Amino acid sequence: MSGFENGKNEERKFGETARKIGETPTEGQQDAPPAEAESRQDAAAAGQAPVQPEMNEDETTVYEPLKDAPKEAAQAEAPAAAAGITAEKGSESGGRNKLHGEAPGKKKWGAKKIVVIAVIIVAIVAVGITGYAMLGSNKALTGENLQQIIDNGTFYDGVSMAGVDLSGKTIDEAKPEVQQKEDEYLAGLALDYSVDGDTYTLKGEQLGASVDIDAALKKAMLYGREGTFAQRNAAIMEAKEKGVEIEMPVAYDKATILASLQANDEKINVPAQDATVEVTTTRDEDTLMTGSTITLKEEVVGKEVDDSALAETIYAQLSQNDFTPVAAETKVTQPKFTKADLEDQYALLGTYSTEYVKSDFNRRYNIWKMADVINGVKIEPGETWSINEEAGPRSYDRGWKAAPGIADGKYQDEPGGGICQTSSTLYNAVLRAEVEIVDRSHHSWPLTYVPGGLDATISTGAPDFKIKNNYDIPIYIIANCDGQNRNIEISIYGPKFEDGLTRDFTSKEVGYSDAGEQIIQDPTLPEGTRIVERGSHPRRVFDVYKHWYDENGKEVKVEKYSTETYQAFNSIVRVGTAPASTPEPVPETTPTPETTPAPAPETTPTPETTPAPGTPVEPAA
Repeated sequence: MSGFENGKNEERKFGETARKIGETPTEGQQDAPPAEAESRQDAAAAGQAPVQPEMNEDETTVYEPLKDAPKEAAQAEAPAAAAGITAEKGSESGGRNKLHGEAPGKKKWGAKKIVVIAVIIVAIVAVGITGYAMLGSNKALTGENLQQIIDNGTFYDGVSMAGVDLSGKTIDEAKPEVQQKEDEYLAGLALDYSVDGDTYTLKGEQLGASVDIDAALKKAMLYGREGTFAQRNAAIMEAKEKGVEIEMPVAYDKATILASLQANDEKINVPAQDATVEVTTTRDEDTLMTGSTITLKEEVVGKEVDDSALAETIYAQLSQNDFTPVAAETKVTQPKFTKADLEDQYALLGTYSTEYVKSDFNRRYNIWKMADVINGVKIEPGETWSINEEAGPRSYDRGWKAAPGIADGKYQDEPGGGICQTSSTLYNAVLRAEVEIVDRSHHSWPLTYVPGGLDATISTGAPDFKIKNNYDIPIYIIANCDGQNRNIEISIYGPKFEDGLTRDFTSKEVGYSDAGEQIIQDPTLPEGTRIVERGSHPRRVFDVYKHWYDENGKEVKVEKYSTETYQAFNSIVRVGTAPASTPEPVPETTPTPETTPAPAPETTPTPETTPAPGTPVEPAA
């Protein structure tokens, strides 16, 4: 039974009580005239104050219980007193309240009148309390009442969810239909966020959206069943007349939102990029040319979205069912090195060139090929670089050509012969750039294209030439090989010297001694025959000096750098020991006398015959 109906029942009960009391007046009291009573009842029904009977100016209404009044009338005094009805004191001249009688000419109130007034007051209070209970208090379903509605209740007319009409259905009846709409509902969820004017959309799956169907249907079932009476009634009428769509309570996953934002980072975030050195190489195998140009690439200022903060904002907003687009804040990150920084830092530290004017084509080709291999090489700070590892094995099937190289103390053709001129040119550039040298060996004897003591030999496997970048920024190897003019120049591009000086190297021969000769007796060769299998190379010693020059070319410092010793190589000569053989004598022969031939007899020529007229003649060939 509703609160409104309860209120009506209470009113009826109060009315019946009032009538019952009014029907049996207390003994000893006078009833009010019928007209008066009816008038008061009509006024009470109309919500007005009852009309009081007229009294003289000097009359005082006195309520005086009679001695012989029934006990009920005496008990009725209490509510009347509670209602503010009291006996007034009379005047000094006889108008006072008499306990043993009544003053002449005075009227007294009847018990019926007093009880009716009390009942009306109580009824008014009761109606007010009941009205508040019905219209003003909130109704909250709990415990068994709530569970009973969830289990057996039906949805009010006009209530729908995800496009499914739930009117008159139980939760069990509606659930399969709503579940079919769940994926469609979630797919329709979307939230936009913008980064510097560009808009990106996160769909339901990217938001980690999920729906608790049971909780959603419970929410729909409680529609029109919670709140004040007026609120509940208004909700029910709105659903019936206009229809009400109950939104599904959606849960979102913060981790999924963050992962979705991070997946877009490649399209949104711009990492800060330092200005860089770019080496562009060129090559022409036909003319044996290789070269390079150095450019400084501009830096890039970074832009980055704080994904964690953005995910928090989106999650908090979705928790309030707010799908307003979100503007992401970006964080600017500055690069470490700018182009201006690189211009101040980098320079060509060391440069050296050599010539190979008299070399044949194969040797020139190998010099060019090795220059092309090392051109543009970048060595990071702390990195150790090997020329053998960079070039790989030298073999014919890898494109190297046969040219003289030193092996076993003599020159002999080998794939890659001549590449030591490239490695020696590089060595001199490295010395002038003050790059750390890890592994280097000079040749078996000094060579003509670099001063003594300033060469570097290499061979497949070993020996090798290794250097280490001992600076805090990358260094670059720049090679320019001119096959037409037959020269090669190699430079190291790296950080400028703080002292502003340039470096150079020279050498001075400080020791020399001839090599000996190794004789090998060869009985297969005639005695006195000499065949030189290997030429001799004397022992030679060079002191290497390092020089510092200012910007005007003036030497400001010099110091000894190293001493290079080339060991002697004895010549190897094969000498024949076989004695010379004596030739056998040739016997003399008697010459045969010449014979004179007999003269041939003369012959008489045959006369030509003239053909007869008309005979055909064969033409000459």
